[in-house]
Amino acid sequence: QAFTEQSESLIRFPKALGQFWNDQLTRGAFIAITGPEKRGKCITGTQRVLLASGEYMSVNDIIANRVTDIVSFDESTQTFVKTKIAKFWKNGIKKVYCVKTRTGREVEITGNHPLLTPDGWKELGEIKKGEFIVVPKHIPFFGTKKLEEYKIKLLAYFIADGCTLAHGQGHKINYTVQYTKKDKEVQEDFTECIRMMGGETVWKNNECRINKNIHIRNFLKDTGVWNKHSYEKTIPDIIYQLDESDVRLFLQTLFTGDGWVNKKDSTDFQIGYATASKLMAKQIHGLLLKFGIVSKLAVYKTTCRDTWNITIQDYHNMKLFYERVGFLFEKQRKLEEVVASRKEIYKSFLNKLPWQIAKEFHDKALEQHKIQFTKAPVIREQIVKKCPVMFQSFAEIKDTELGKKYFNSMILWDEIVDIEYVGEQETFDLTVSTHHNFIAEDVLVHNTFWLLEFAMRAMMNGNNVAFFQAGDMTEKQQLRRMAVYLAKRS
Repeated sequence: QAFTEQSESLIRFPKALGQFWNDQLTRGAFIAITGPEKRGKCITGTQRVLLASGEYMSVNDIIANRVTDIVSFDESTQTFVKTKIAKFWKNGIKKVYCVKTRTGREVEITGNHPLLTPDGWKELGEIKKGEFIVVPKHIPFFGTKKLEEYKIKLLAYFIADGCTLAHGQGHKINYTVQYTKKDKEVQEDFTECIRMMGGETVWKNNECRINKNIHIRNFLKDTGVWNKHSYEKTIPDIIYQLDESDVRLFLQTLFTGDGWVNKKDSTDFQIGYATASKLMAKQIHGLLLKFGIVSKLAVYKTTCRDTWNITIQDYHNMKLFYERVGFLFEKQRKLEEVVASRKEIYKSFLNKLPWQIAKEFHDKALEQHKIQFTKAPVIREQIVKKCPVMFQSFAEIKDTELGKKYFNSMILWDEIVDIEYVGEQETFDLTVSTHHNFIAEDVLVHNTFWLLEFAMRAMMNGNNVAFFQAGDMTEKQQLRRMAVYLAKRS
C-alpha cells in the first residue's frame, strides 16, 4: 500500500505552473516559501509615475536617481496619499501590453500586472476589453515653488502659439522668435509680458516679432521651450514644481492660447485643447486631474500629422473647469455664459458605474434613503443585466453623505477599450510601502504578491499556514489584505 498509494496535491496551480509544483505540494510535505512578497509584476521603464512633489518621472529615472517619495491610493480611506518606494527591481525582458481606456489613458504593463477592478485586484491576463478599472479622478499634488506671473504666462503663450525655430546652417543659423494671435486682449497681455522681460515687440497684423533679447532667449532655453516644432513641445518641468495657484495660471493662459469653448453640436458645448504633441496632450490631461477635472484624450488622424485633442463636454467637468481653472479674457466670458445656460445633468460616458459598484451604492441607498430613492427599480434592472449604471440615476441623493462619497470620489471607473500586445521590453518593479500601489500614466497599478498567493490558495484548501511578516505591513494590514483577496472586493 505504501508503494502503490497515489499522493494528492494539497494546493493546485493551473497549467505549466501546476505541472511544476503540484506533485511537490502534497500531504506530508513541509514547504517554506521565502522572498519579497511583492515581486513579479512589471512595468516598462518609459512609463511616467506621479511623485509626491506633484512631478512626473519615468521609471528609468526613478530607479537611476533612487527617488522614493511617490503617490499611492489608500483603499481604506479612498484617498490618494504620499508614500514611499521601499525597493527597486530590474525584472528583465518581458512581453508587454498597452492598456487603453475610454478617457484616452495608456499604460504599458506585463500580463501579470494587477489593476483594480470592481472585483478587486486582478492581473491583466484575467481582464477583458469592456471591463472597468480604477483610474485617478482627482490627484491634488502640487509643488511649492513660485514663479513670476509674466514668466508663467510667457511659457504658456509660446507653447500654445509661439515659434522659436532655427533656420540656416553652420555659422548662419538664425532663430525666428514670434507669436501669432488675433485676440487684442491677448496681444496686449503678451506685449506686457515681453516688456517685463526687457524685450520689445513689433506687431504686424496678428503676427508679433520679438526683437533679439538674451534674457528671453535664455529663459526659453532653460525651460526647454526653445527651438521645438509643434509636435515636439512639452510642458516644462518647472511647471510641475509650482504651487496650485501658479499651475492654475499656466493652464488658464495655455487654454486661452490654443484652447476653445464652443458648440459640439446644435445643443451641446465642449471645452477643448488641440496639439500635435502626444506627450504634451497627456501632460495637459494629467494637469487637469490635479484640479479634479476629467477630460477625454483622443487622436485625430490627418494626411499630414496627427492632432491630439483634450476635450471636456459633460456639465460636471465643464463647471469644475470654470470654477477651478478657466480661461482669460473673452474666452472666460464665453465660458461663463455657457455654464450658466447649461442644465445640471450627470449624463456622460465618464459618469458610469460598473454594475457591481452600482449594486453596492444601490443597496446602501435603499437602506438609508428609501423614501426619496425613486430610481431604484431602474437601477436594479440594469444590475440584473450586469450593465453599467449612469450616475444620473442616483442624482436624487447626490447631496446626502452617502451620495457625496460616490459623486465626489477621487477615483473614476474607466472602461478598457483595448489591450494591445506591443512586444518584448525591458521591465522593472517598484515595491511600495504600506499601500502597495502607485500611479503610472494616470492609471492605478499594483504590486503582485507571490507569497500571499501561496498562503491564500493553501488556506482556501483548508491547510494550516504560518505567515511570517517581517516589517512590511502590520498584522491588521495583512489580515485586511487577506480579507480583500477572499472577498474579491476593494
